[in-house]
Amino acid sequence: MSGIGHQKNVSASSKARSSKLCVRSLFIVVTCMLCYYCSYHVWIQPAVAIPKHLDTTTMEIKQPGTKYTGIALNPNNYKPNKDPHLNTTNCHTLLESYRMGEISQMKQGTEEYPIDKSYIRRTITSKPFYVSVHDKQIDWVRTDLFLTGRYYESKLSKIIQNVFDQKTQEGHSKTTSDHHDDPTTKTSPTKKSIMIDVGGNIGWFSLLAAAHGAEVFTFEPNVINMVRFCESQILNGWVAPPPPPPPPPIADGHVHDFEQQQDQYNRIHSYLKGVSYTHGAMQPMFQINANNPGSYTFSNQTVVQEKVEDGMLLPLITLDALAMDQGWIMTEKKNEDHATITNNQPSIGFLKIDVEGLELSVLKGATQLLNSGLVENIAMEFKINMGRKTLVDIVKILFDSGYVANEIGGWQGPSETLLSGKLIRRYKSPVLFIDDLLAKFVNADANVWFQLSVKNKKNNNSHSNP
Repeated sequence: MSGIGHQKNVSASSKARSSKLCVRSLFIVVTCMLCYYCSYHVWIQPAVAIPKHLDTTTMEIKQPGTKYTGIALNPNNYKPNKDPHLNTTNCHTLLESYRMGEISQMKQGTEEYPIDKSYIRRTITSKPFYVSVHDKQIDWVRTDLFLTGRYYESKLSKIIQNVFDQKTQEGHSKTTSDHHDDPTTKTSPTKKSIMIDVGGNIGWFSLLAAAHGAEVFTFEPNVINMVRFCESQILNGWVAPPPPPPPPPIADGHVHDFEQQQDQYNRIHSYLKGVSYTHGAMQPMFQINANNPGSYTFSNQTVVQEKVEDGMLLPLITLDALAMDQGWIMTEKKNEDHATITNNQPSIGFLKIDVEGLELSVLKGATQLLNSGLVENIAMEFKINMGRKTLVDIVKILFDSGYVANEIGGWQGPSETLLSGKLIRRYKSPVLFIDDLLAKFVNADANVWFQLSVKNKKNNNSHSNP
C-alpha cells in the first residue's frame, strides 16, 4: 500500500512539475510574441516629438529642431504654385496646429472615440516605410495594416509598386548623387515619375509610391486623415524642415511664402482639398460611414448618415488647373478641351482616384490632362450604386482619351486581365464594358485599372520630341 501511495505522490508531483513547465513555456512563448510584436509596433501620441527609438539604419528620423539631413534635394517636378487655390499643406504647420488644439475636428477625443491616438507601424513590404493609422474605433477598416504591416488592397498595391519600380529602372527617380555635372554636356538629372493620388485617406498608396521612387501629389480633404498622413511623412523623413519665422513684408507689401517654396524639396506634396470639375469652389463635406474616416464626400446624393464635417466649407480644385499651374500642359485657346504638352513634360506613372462616388466629377475636371497622354495608368473604384449612366460616362471619358481597360477586380484591387484581342474589340464600347462589369459585380464594388494605349503613347512621344 505504501508503494502504491508513493507512486501516487510521485505521479502527483510529476503532474505539478509538468503543469509548471507548461505555464513557464506558455509564458516564454507569449513573452516572445510580445517582443516580436513590440519590435514592429509602436504606439505614440500623435504629433509629438519623434521618438529616438524609431531611428533605423535605412533612414534618419530627426528630432524637430535639429539640423535636417533626412531628405536629398532631388530634382523634383514640383514648382511653387502661382495659383493661390493650389497652395499645399505644410505638414509641420498642420501638426503644430494639432498640438496646440487648433483643429476643431480633432478635439472630440474620448475613450469611445480616441481620435487623439495614432499607431505607428513599419510595413512588411519590399521597401519598408512607416505609416501612422487611426485607432480601430475610429477606422476599423485599416486595423489590419497596423497588425500585419500590409494593406488590404494588396493587388492594387502590387500594381503601383511595379509601375514605379519599372520607372526607376527606366531612369526616372534618380537622385542628384546619381549624376555628375559635366560642363561639356547638356544633360541634366532625370526627374522623378509622378503619382497623383486623389482621395488619399491616410496615405497608404502615396507612401507606397514614394517608397518606390515616385514624386507624389496627394489630395485629401479630411483633416483627420491628413494629420495621420503628415505624421507618416515626417516619420519617413520625406518632409523638408519646418518653415522659418515669416520675414517682414518687402517694399510692395508682399510676404514671401516660404512654405510653398520649401515644398519643392518634399517627396510628397499634400493638398487639404477636394478634386472636382469646378476650380476654386467651396463645398461642405458629408460623412457616409461613421466608422471609416475615409468615407467623406462632397455630394449629399450618396450620404447614408448625413453629417456635415463640422459645417466646414472645403476648397475644390481641378487636375487640369494643377497641370497648367505646374507647367505640364498649356491650354489651346481654340479648344479648351485639349492642351499642348510643354517642355516641362513629366512622367505621370499613375493616377489613383477613390472619392466615394464622385469619380466622374474628378475626370470632368481633368479632360485636358487626360487628352495630353501624360498619365500612363489610372485606377479607380467603381461603386455599383453610382448607377449605370454615371459609370458609362466615366468609361467614355477614359476611352475617348485613349485609355483601355487592362484589369478588373474586387476589394483587393484589379487582378483579372482584359487585354485579350476579343475583349479589346468588345470593350471599345463603354456601354458593353459597364454592362459586363455590372453583371460580374452584382452586389460588390469593382476596381478597374486603365492603361494608356500603345498608340497614344507613341503620339505622346512624337509631341514631346518634335
